[in-house]
Amino acid sequence: MFEQEITRYQKLNRLAESNGVVIIGSGTDASIPVGELKQAFYLKDNIYNRSFASLKASDGIKVYNSCVEELCPDTVILHIGENDTENFDEHKKEFEISYRNLINDIRSSNKKRQIGIGPVKNVSSTAAEINGLLKNIAKAENCIFEDITTKNPGISHEDRETLSMLCSLGFVSPLKAKHHIGNLVRVLFCSGI
Repeated sequence: MFEQEITRYQKLNRLAESNGVVIIGSGTDASIPVGELKQAFYLKDNIYNRSFASLKASDGIKVYNSCVEELCPDTVILHIGENDTENFDEHKKEFEISYRNLINDIRSSNKKRQIGIGPVKNVSSTAAEINGLLKNIAKAENCIFEDITTKNPGISHEDRETLSMLCSLGFVSPLKAKHHIGNLVRVLFCSGI
């Protein structure tokens, strides 16, 4: 499972620079246009998308070790859980163990590596339960959980144009992942692109 995508990402990694931001996501995250978002929001860090449409929490360590670890990222943003909603009640404990093990694996080679966690955007009660669990995991594991489901976090076209103009004039400094994981999560998952 995932062999083709992993091989493609490994080839892309040869062109990539280390110490950036890596997204590990599921569902539609694989199509997030990180290059365009980086440009539109003046993001300084290199951002790499290593997402898989059918990724589940139990696949996280395999994916991380196969095509993310070699990038030596400073920041990893996890957006996994969308594919875990089915039969969640029966697999809740396995989901939690898989997520915690993934976080520990991510930090095993760099204890200072920042980890951001984005919520499941589905509006079901199961998604709400997963998000509550993710929030608790983030708190216990010293990660940043950015809940983009409780309010309208999208960035409007007008705000995007204003931010772009202010950045180009030098009035606003570009977003830096080391200090703005929450902003990165909002840009990546709520920009409407």
